[in-house]
Amino acid sequence: MSKQINYYMDKNTENEFINYIYDNSFVFINWFDGTLVNPSEDISLFYYITKEEYLPFLKFRNDSVDVLHCLVIEYTRNNIIEDKKIVTRGRIYISDAYKDKQYSAYMKDFVKNYNTLKNWIKKHVPYQNYNNMGKIYKEYICDSMLTYSENNYRFQA
Repeated sequence: MSKQINYYMDKNTENEFINYIYDNSFVFINWFDGTLVNPSEDISLFYYITKEEYLPFLKFRNDSVDVLHCLVIEYTRNNIIEDKKIVTRGRIYISDAYKDKQYSAYMKDFVKNYNTLKNWIKKHVPYQNYNNMGKIYKEYICDSMLTYSENNYRFQA
């Protein structure tokens, strides 16, 4: 079964998260061609996180990396669209591709990799209430992001 965690994190926390990812020997790759990329130098909102040892297993479908059949963790940054007063949600996600027999040797490590990143988010991004257009929701959201809630920004997936 696929797994995901959603969050709203500020830029400082995101930079710490990116550093944590690199410190734990992960790499970022472009979703469309699988080449290595550094999100600190790139403005895209969408990447895959993986280990270099999994790169030979990349599969492509419709001219992009097939997240449903690869050992990659989808990484979507949250984004603030000031002129529209919108905050988009970030997430990390894995499909259940790791259950494929060809990946059996990597299954436990891959899930452990995902859990390492998920646990970092849970430790550094509080699970708390926030107001979204008059309704109260509970999600992983940095304290500094609550300002957008107070200023009537719309939070969306």
